[in-house]
Amino acid sequence: MAATIGILTLPGNTTYYGQLNQERKPHGCGCIYFSNGGYYAGEFDNGQKHGYGVQSYPNGSRYGGSFVNNEREGYGIYLIATGVRYRGQWLQSTQHGIGELMESSCEVKCGLFENNRFSTMLDISEDVLKEIQASMESQQQAILAERAARVNERTAYFQETMTINGWYIQNESDLAAFEEETNRKNEAVNAEWQKNIREIEQDTQEGKTEEATLGETQKQLYLTIQQRRQELARISMYWDIALEKERALTEAKHISAYAIVAYFFYLVYMWTSIEFYPVGQSLLDTPPVPAPEQLCSLSFKVDSGVELSVQKASNVAIAMNQIFVMKNGENSGRFISWTGIGDDNCVLSLAITGAKVLGCDTTEPPKVYNDMGYSLTSWKDVESAKFVHILLHNQVWVWPGIAIGYSWYVDGILMKTLSMSPKVILVTDFLSDEECSAIIGGQELLGPSGIVNHDGKMPQKIRTSSTAFIGNLPVAPVIKQRAAKLARLPSASYVENIQLVRYNPGQWFRQHTDYFQHLTLDADRRAGVSFSHWIKWIQREARSTQLHPSHPLYPSHTPEFELTLAKLLDKSKNEMNEQWRRWLKHQIELQSDYIISSLLDAFNKLDMLVHLRELWEQAVQIPSLKWTSPIEKNYIEPNRHATLFLYLNNLTEGGETVFPYATNSDRASVVPTGMPECSLGLQVKPIKRAGALFYNKKPTGENDPLSTHGGCPPVNDTKWGSNVFMWNVDAMYGSKKWKFW
Repeated sequence: MAATIGILTLPGNTTYYGQLNQERKPHGCGCIYFSNGGYYAGEFDNGQKHGYGVQSYPNGSRYGGSFVNNEREGYGIYLIATGVRYRGQWLQSTQHGIGELMESSCEVKCGLFENNRFSTMLDISEDVLKEIQASMESQQQAILAERAARVNERTAYFQETMTINGWYIQNESDLAAFEEETNRKNEAVNAEWQKNIREIEQDTQEGKTEEATLGETQKQLYLTIQQRRQELARISMYWDIALEKERALTEAKHISAYAIVAYFFYLVYMWTSIEFYPVGQSLLDTPPVPAPEQLCSLSFKVDSGVELSVQKASNVAIAMNQIFVMKNGENSGRFISWTGIGDDNCVLSLAITGAKVLGCDTTEPPKVYNDMGYSLTSWKDVESAKFVHILLHNQVWVWPGIAIGYSWYVDGILMKTLSMSPKVILVTDFLSDEECSAIIGGQELLGPSGIVNHDGKMPQKIRTSSTAFIGNLPVAPVIKQRAAKLARLPSASYVENIQLVRYNPGQWFRQHTDYFQHLTLDADRRAGVSFSHWIKWIQREARSTQLHPSHPLYPSHTPEFELTLAKLLDKSKNEMNEQWRRWLKHQIELQSDYIISSLLDAFNKLDMLVHLRELWEQAVQIPSLKWTSPIEKNYIEPNRHATLFLYLNNLTEGGETVFPYATNSDRASVVPTGMPECSLGLQVKPIKRAGALFYNKKPTGENDPLSTHGGCPPVNDTKWGSNVFMWNVDAMYGSKKWKFW
């Protein structure tokens, strides 16, 4: 959602003018004025100073540079009112790294700083000069951010304060109507005042001629008339001031309108320069693009006209050159056969054919998995599988479940399907008794359970249990590794630190979902398919890394960066033919402009962009700048993919995990007080060492609201359990995307 502009009063008599996000927190460019007299003008991120900006302090000092989470961090210049100046690196608001300090006596120290203290003198070298130059460039970025913040400040002020007598001027017709109404009122009031003044003057003049013959009562009346005349004169003066103020405000409206229009055209210019980069530039003449090489000699054919269930397909005699393909986590599919002798190159061809047959998008290459959740990379493995699932780019394995009551073994652990929608699987003997005791041993860390809510507030009576993350226990990595293997996740890093849960008798967790909602990453999606948007994404993400604009590999919308990227491509092993390699070398020797843009225009933009992006990522070696978001049409956001809830003890009554939207004939006979959902759907009874594996997201990546579940209150005993939350990406990466910590 686009940021709005407004005024916000913050704690401590602090006022903010500028852009706000949906939660009305400072987000974008704006100005904040502190009650102690200082101010900050620049970039904000979700309520915090983050990006480039300028801060003025009450003592007259001034800092211009980069901020990270309200702290001076990165590069910047700090001017102290006493004449001292520091320019260089910062860490958590302290001078830390390479920098230059000029004392008020003009003595200059250049070297390493640690926690605001000068540590080591360094010789003036090219590297040191680069760091100082970086601080100066950071200051320039801060000044530009301050200017944008000032525009937003004026816009916010005018929007909030320019309502005159109930009129809010938004266009020329509003302004004309306001001026017409104001003039009419002014004329009417002036006419009335002139009439009153003339009457008073006439009465006063007559009164002066008769003053000698009148008594004390009449004299008092004349005195009152004179006072009234003076009051009217004062009112007239105030009215003139009010008219002047309204004229000034009207003029300010015009100035504001011009500023807003100018800012609008600036935004249009910025959008155009990024969206259509390189705007107005002639691209280079390129050789013809070679036809793609056919790596697989097999010819595939669809044998079944309609989709069959996997149960029916299991009763069909499958030929040697035939295979049954299904979507991820699904239990129906189609038979595909082939003609010829295949090799390992044909695995991808089968995946693409299967995806198209099943109606899936193949923008990015899909993968083939067997029915035990293992990725197949050799054609020999494909021929022996017979039943396979096609996983699209960024999809994570989902057990198909087959049918309610179906059971199978995974790495010696018994799995049994309890529900198909939502998909709930009972996992038997996942833990040992010793592991149950070891997990409960983390109870000293327990605290009141919290939840992540959309408005950041803690709803009442939703969750009364106690929880603790216990990733520090020796048993935790073992459980994470085993859970990742059971769910066929790519790595144990996809699993959060395990969570210990305690329910005392009568405590509960009302129905809820484990996935998170309303994550907005649409701006990042364009970076996956656009070279220009990828550059913009890197520039934003690099603010919190050591990749500074002075770095030779820092991306920018310039021919120089394209030349640098072309040199990386020339040095790499690429699939361009000899004619294209000669063309690339020739353009590099000529130092031609827009080499990469010309390449992208000639080749398949997406394939070439992916290759260039990977080359750049290998060169800079900064994990946080590695593009990991999906680029297919069906976007899959980082989220909790599945949950494995483990039971650490047996209970005599209550304590079930309930799935109220699951279709199941079993119903609880007694409804717990305050938690009626415990009588609905599927109830999984606690069995020590076992667990309930359920999927929070559909196999295609959408959130599954049917996965709503709750923890029913135990009646007589204390219930001990453990949440193992599993993501569809690295758990730490996903958490950072949601900005939880």
